[in-house]
Amino acid sequence: MIILNPQWQGIGRPNPVPQGAEILKTLLTDFQITKIPVNMDALITDKNVNGLKQIKARIKAVRSAIDEQKPQRIFTCGGDCSSDYAQISYLNHIYQGDFNIIWIDAHADLNTPESTPSQNFHGMTLRCLTGD
Repeated sequence: MIILNPQWQGIGRPNPVPQGAEILKTLLTDFQITKIPVNMDALITDKNVNGLKQIKARIKAVRSAIDEQKPQRIFTCGGDCSSDYAQISYLNHIYQGDFNIIWIDAHADLNTPESTPSQNFHGMTLRCLTGD
């Protein structure tokens, strides 16, 4: 399954992420792509996390798309780091932790709502996926 999820909400501000995801999509013209629509609503801070409500809604939308197809592998053309949350959670469930992830990022994403200097979820994704 290939998912186009140009999520920007985890960064905390609109930026060129949606346009970058669309450019990546042009490289995958021979494949069926599941696109998660972009939402540009203003973010609301909740529990010290910018856009928490919108991020949760996007995670649910991605998970619904995944549950429809029930893939064994997932490739994501994403946005911020939290655009992979639902996919990794799903794969962890079906493989019971016996799978590999290629995560290309410049920082560890291990903040908590209490420790985050930015209040942006993209710096908390791996912390959440580890169950903390």
